[in-house]
Parts: sequence; structure tokens; C-alpha cells
Amino acid sequence: MMDFWDNFITNYKPHLGVRANTFDKMFNYLEGLKQNNYLIVETGTTRRVPNWGDGNATILFDLFIQKYGGQVNTVDINPDACKVSHENTSNNTLVTIGDSVNYLHRFPNPDDIDLLYLDSFDLDWGNPHPSSFHHMKELTTVYPKLKKGCLIVIDDNENGVGKGQYVAEFLDQVGDKLYFDEYQIGYIKQ
Repeated sequence: MMDFWDNFITNYKPHLGVRANTFDKMFNYLEGLKQNNYLIVETGTTRRVPNWGDGNATILFDLFIQKYGGQVNTVDINPDACKVSHENTSNNTLVTIGDSVNYLHRFPNPDDIDLLYLDSFDLDWGNPHPSSFHHMKELTTVYPKLKKGCLIVIDDNENGVGKGQYVAEFLDQVGDKLYFDEYQIGYIKQ
């Protein structure tokens, strides 16, 4: 079986485009925690395989967990996307059909989350506010319970606009550490 890093670098990273560097940073951050058990929570799930335009995050998170241990929890309101995600991941990934804000509000152990990946509610670049506001609701429902060191990542951002616009403003104001600011934005909770 191919090592996670060899597999990621050879088979996935070349196809990730604007997300290649930040996925690399996410996995390096997680690996640097030197844990035996990781918890990754994702809103929005893989809709098609392969789907390089969206990054296939669920598939990548599942591969990481298969190597390093733990669980991926992914939620999406679209049953068809959840079916695709379930069929293309291991038993280490729990796929839930439902509203992401409600799901995060009821999540049983948010203080164990190592990576919170916010990528639901498709973005309309001509009107980014509904998506950005939705991601802010996701964050605020779980943020107080997240542990120090949790990596919070929001997809689909360019020049301060996108899904993470309000999330980034909030995390800056509360003093969390900006880890990367590219097409994806990542913060480490302080």
C-alpha cells in the first residue's frame, strides 16, 4: 500500500489547482500534532469522484485518517452527494444527511475537533453574502466549544471575498492565528 504522502503528492496534489498548497499545509499541521487519533469535521461533502474543481476534500481527509487514525465526520443536505461520499470513503468516515448548522450545534464532542473544514452552501461569486453568512452561522454554533489548536479552514475565497469573508473577520477580531490565506483560509484557534 502506498504511503499517505506519496499517494497525496503523486495522485492528488497535482490535480488540486488553487487548493494544492493549502491541503498540503492542512495535512502537515495535523501530522505535526503527533496524535494517534484525529477528528476532522467537514460541512459539505464530495459530490462527484473525481471532482477536482471542488478538491475532493472528503476523499483526502479519509485517506489521511486511514493512515493516521481517527474519524472524519462530514455533513451535507444533499442525499445524492452523501451517497457518493459514503461509497468512496472507508468506515473511518461518517457521512450524515442534514443541515450543517444544526449538525454542528448538536455535535457531541466539538472539543475533540482537530480540523473544522467549512465548505457547504455553494458560493455565488456575484452575491457571496448568503454563503458567507451561512458559514458564519456554522462557526458560531460550535466555536466556543472548539479546543485551542483546532485548525479552522474555509474554502472558496479570493481577496477577502467568498465563503469565509465573515468568518475571517470574526477570527481576526478574536485574535486567532492566521495560518494561511490563499483560495482557502486557515486559522488556528488560540
